Amino acid sequence: MIRFKENRLGLIAWVSLSLVFTTACSLSTQEKTLNPPLQLSGPTENCFGESLKVFEEYFTGHATSPQIDSAFSCVSGALEMFVHFGRGSANRESFSANELRAFLQQHFLGTIKLNDTMLAESMRVKQALLGGAPDRLTKTEITRLTQVLETARVEVQRLRPHIRILNQTAVTSGQLVDAPILERALSDLNQSMDTFGALLEQSKQPYHLSNFETLLHEIQKLYSGRSEWSGPEWFSKQMPLIGASKALLIRPEGERIAPDDWQLLFSHMGRIYGLYLRFHYAMRDRDLFFGEGLNQIQIGVSEVSDILEKSIRAKSNGRIDHSLLHAFFDALEVGQAFELPVKASTISKLIEPLLERILNPFVPSRTIGKRLDPADKLSAKGYRAVQGGLTTVNLAQLRETLLGWIEMQQLWDRLEAEAIQKDPKLQGKPIPIATVRKIWATYSNATHQEAWSDLKALLDRPLPTSVYPDGRLMMVPTASVAFDRNAFSGLNWKQQIVRTIGYGYVSDPNGLRMKGVTASQLKEVFDDFWQLTLDLKFLDKSDSEIWKTGFTIANIFLFSSNGDDRLGFHEAVDLFVFSFGSGVIAKEMIRPDVLATCENGPLNDAGIPRIKSECWRSVVRKEYQAYFETIPGWALTVKGWGGDAWNSFLTNAEKASRKNTNPSGLLMSGEMDRVISIHHYIESLYIRWDSNRDGRLSMEEADKSFYLFKNLLIEAAAAKGVEAADARALFFYLLKYGHPPESFSDKLYWLWWKKTPEEWPKDIRADRPLLMRIFGNLAASL
Repeated sequence: MIRFKENRLGLIAWVSLSLVFTTACSLSTQEKTLNPPLQLSGPTENCFGESLKVFEEYFTGHATSPQIDSAFSCVSGALEMFVHFGRGSANRESFSANELRAFLQQHFLGTIKLNDTMLAESMRVKQALLGGAPDRLTKTEITRLTQVLETARVEVQRLRPHIRILNQTAVTSGQLVDAPILERALSDLNQSMDTFGALLEQSKQPYHLSNFETLLHEIQKLYSGRSEWSGPEWFSKQMPLIGASKALLIRPEGERIAPDDWQLLFSHMGRIYGLYLRFHYAMRDRDLFFGEGLNQIQIGVSEVSDILEKSIRAKSNGRIDHSLLHAFFDALEVGQAFELPVKASTISKLIEPLLERILNPFVPSRTIGKRLDPADKLSAKGYRAVQGGLTTVNLAQLRETLLGWIEMQQLWDRLEAEAIQKDPKLQGKPIPIATVRKIWATYSNATHQEAWSDLKALLDRPLPTSVYPDGRLMMVPTASVAFDRNAFSGLNWKQQIVRTIGYGYVSDPNGLRMKGVTASQLKEVFDDFWQLTLDLKFLDKSDSEIWKTGFTIANIFLFSSNGDDRLGFHEAVDLFVFSFGSGVIAKEMIRPDVLATCENGPLNDAGIPRIKSECWRSVVRKEYQAYFETIPGWALTVKGWGGDAWNSFLTNAEKASRKNTNPSGLLMSGEMDRVISIHHYIESLYIRWDSNRDGRLSMEEADKSFYLFKNLLIEAAAAKGVEAADARALFFYLLKYGHPPESFSDKLYWLWWKKTPEEWPKDIRADRPLLMRIFGNLAASL
């Protein structure tokens, strides 16, 4: 989740108010001149001190409307009186900044002392906003400045009722914000931002953010000894981010804001910050996959797409260059204004893979002989045009991807309503797969046909993957499969990610889209997204070779596995579903039980303690039935086991789950998680191949699955000195004994075994514990 720093007003409110307000309230110095001969009858004497306090209270959401009017009256009234009574030493119609400072210091600032740096920076603001000389003000400029202040007062008052929403105090305090109130706040924000943008667009000269940063430092000094509020100082640190945002959204030279930059800059910033507030208020703690939460995401997609499209058009080269995107994320990380679920630098590293591959269309060509992946014999001839940054091409691809996902979510809402209308007893219950298939087929006129048809293929499979309402895998025959809305939404986003990422790495995005990627192409995906998985704590640094295991597992042990040389669409989706389903049990087993019961050892890279094997075994054995209650085959298998059976089983389970780099000693969290995954992999074999449901694989049943294991066994056979031609004999030998022939006596028996296949059928009755033993003995190959 993205979270803005608490107790800070957002960038938008700061830019809008402080830039204008401080322009007026800081035009004075500490120099002393003769007191002007007048009696004050306008603003309160020494009112600047109170105005400074109101300034703080406004941004913290405590200023009242009369207080704000009084603060602005102090500034504008003082300027008006100076124009009326003041006479310049060199010219009756113009004044030095020092003359105005002296006047204000004597009558309005009280104990507030403003130094030359603030004076100089304030004059730069004046010059950018009103034009003129950098060291003098004319009466005409001061009159225009009071008009600017009146516009600012109206907009500040407009935003005042919404400040606790805009500065997110409402979020941190737990205050509920009704949708109409939020919409009014966002509408007023956009109106104020447009007004300020139009006002600043009248400026005469460019303005540099470094000058604004210096001015903010000086404003912060005014609060020294008066308040602990650090708003100006915090905001000054965001200048690099504002500059990078300006360069990204409008034009390069982000630190320099030209007169015609202001309108678009304020408009973009207002809309972006408004979307950010939508996330916090309209989407926070709400189901984002359905209903109003999904509607807000759709609004966000439209808004961001529109902003980026305008930004791309503003660039002379028709793109937002990679360098601008990198600079933005670098500034985001340095400024630390936002707390992101991943490092900004990680997102930055994904820019090229996203824009040059994943969101970049493949162009088939007969005239270009170069293949997309020369190492792949099935690769198509063609190319991807170099984008050089974010272009309308990338943006269109991204928009269609997101809208396709959204439409599928909306179709499920429709399906659910239709199913309940036909059978009211389904209200609040998962919908049987037969009903889902029947209704989903009627949506063939969906706008995003590829997303619809891919989901249809996933639902129509002989063994579709689904989960129970709590997220555990349904390891049941097809007739028992059902989908609730969470199961469907989980399948939808996973298939969308697989299709989108796969498009960038498969060597023929059209012809091989469903067939998938080779092992080397999967390695490219893994390398590009490796840091992201670390940031999200899906993996830790010890998992650097896990892509190999995933490739093998997906080709053999899942409902859709086909044993070929590719990780296909269906296999990748299943791998996702299996992994997240295992994670549900892992959270129940490891977090509250193992970590609470066992002595915690050193932390691994993911920040989770390592655990003694003996303690982990004890917890698993004690709570096994509860952990695996949704896998009836395993729950029935262990029923009535004694100590020897448990010890043998847990030894094999631990052996199967340990990483090659950690063969003994304390267990890591990933290894404990993998035990759960292996349970699912083995169970999927029985769901798929145990046709008589007796809990054992006969030779006839197992032989149907041999094609899945063939390539793996050929590799394993070579490592054990077994010829590739004997892979089938090795397959059944393993299903008989649980391990390859290793000892001298084993090898003698092996010679007889492979010569007498007629004897195999009576010996093959492989149960689940035997397969766990095989897993343990072949773990290195997996």
